[in-house]
Amino acid sequence: GQIKRELTFPADCIEATVPSTEKRRRLTKGDVAPVDAWRIMMALKSGLLAETCWALDILNILLFDDNCIGYFGL
Repeated sequence: GQIKRELTFPADCIEATVPSTEKRRRLTKGDVAPVDAWRIMMALKSGLLAETCWALDILNILLFDDNCIGYFGL
């Protein structure tokens, strides 16, 4: 069989960093400032990775914030 060995990384590399166990604060609509729905749509249509990721992050924040249901007209 194959022997599994634990990998050791140099102390100054990112792989050696220990993950944080504390939870991050959930972002809300107030944290992302007023953002226009048109800007989100244009970012999604652009096809650029950074713009698309930004738009999806903003949509996730807005969808999980219970105080901004009116933002989507629901």
